Amino acid sequence: MFKRAAKTLYDAVINPPADEELKESWKKSGVSLPVLWLVGKTGAGKSSVIQKLTGYDEVEVGNGFRPCTQTAAVFDYPQQQAILRFLDTKGLGEVGYDPAEDLKLLGKQSHALIVLARVSDNEQSQITQALRAIRKSARHIKPESVLIVHSCLHQVPNDSDRQRAIQSNQQSFEQAWGKPLDYCEIDFTDPADGLAPHDRGIDELRAALADKLPSVQLWLHQQRHDDAESKNFERLQPQVLWYAGTAGLSDAIPLAGLVTVPATQGKMLHSLAQQYDLQWDRRSITEFIGVLGTGFAISYLGSLGGRQLAKLVPALGQTVGSATAATVSFVSTYAIGRAACVYLYKRSVGESIDKADIQAKYKAALKEGGEARKAVLKNGPLKDKRAKNDSKKDAATESNSVVENPNE
Repeated sequence: MFKRAAKTLYDAVINPPADEELKESWKKSGVSLPVLWLVGKTGAGKSSVIQKLTGYDEVEVGNGFRPCTQTAAVFDYPQQQAILRFLDTKGLGEVGYDPAEDLKLLGKQSHALIVLARVSDNEQSQITQALRAIRKSARHIKPESVLIVHSCLHQVPNDSDRQRAIQSNQQSFEQAWGKPLDYCEIDFTDPADGLAPHDRGIDELRAALADKLPSVQLWLHQQRHDDAESKNFERLQPQVLWYAGTAGLSDAIPLAGLVTVPATQGKMLHSLAQQYDLQWDRRSITEFIGVLGTGFAISYLGSLGGRQLAKLVPALGQTVGSATAATVSFVSTYAIGRAACVYLYKRSVGESIDKADIQAKYKAALKEGGEARKAVLKNGPLKDKRAKNDSKKDAATESNSVVENPNE
């Protein structure tokens, strides 16, 4: 029986489903992308924030936006296998633009709010009015899900004047919301302007956003790496996260995960191999399992089977079993993807395979993925009961929601 189960899983990894099948499964799950809503006056730097976070240039960001209302647009990142959605509305204070409807509708669809304010602009009444409106219409957005971003620091060169301006605006925003709000300071400039550093505050912004959106903190916590392999993984990490999320969703259903999880992981390994211009075949999977260690396959099969049995226990299995299975599948898929990237990189450049190094990367990714998943389950905005009730009330208008299923 063990051999038959192992063969089924092995075949699922070697011959996984096409991406389209995985996308369809994700659609049916009803899971939404985390939505990051950017609010601010024209010139506050909303597009610059998206450019810095995604690494896309101005043209790519401009072409990537698609309208969701007459005055708002969304930008999915990455565009093929999205893990995050940016929501952008017209600049507050623009002539002829009444933000009332946008603030009422879009607040219900967002999970975190970024408010951008230029340090040199001491007229922020439009933003304070917007904050009051959002607080009333989108009660699921808690103070801890709001980030004030004070931008364009170079426009007030004197340190004392700049800090006074920041504190004045911050106080106004907190009074409007009625609670203390987190904030950070950024100054994104064109390198040609000669203002160094041209990306001041980017690390602080990423760290702050990771707290607001735990489900994408693995991506937001990308660090600067000196070695080529780690830089490659920065580029591939969103893809690995997408597959990890898919595996976690499929394993929440009793018995389904027995095949869908390894199939999803197999598709991920195939896709990663293609990125390195390599074939993922029986030789590859055998060698890769060997690199991870002799106990990996036995542990993997035992863990997968045990999770399915746990989900079949009446009442308990449908809560604890499913939640645990989804978490373990997310974490293990992320760790397998991280280890595979090291393995594939070494093969692609003809370097010797260092088992100890790959195993260390695998274990580190297990820990990293576990911490991120715990944060999602503990703090994730989608868990908010009021948000769930709002979503039921808005079911009639769901087709117009900016929170669509990914990859539609």
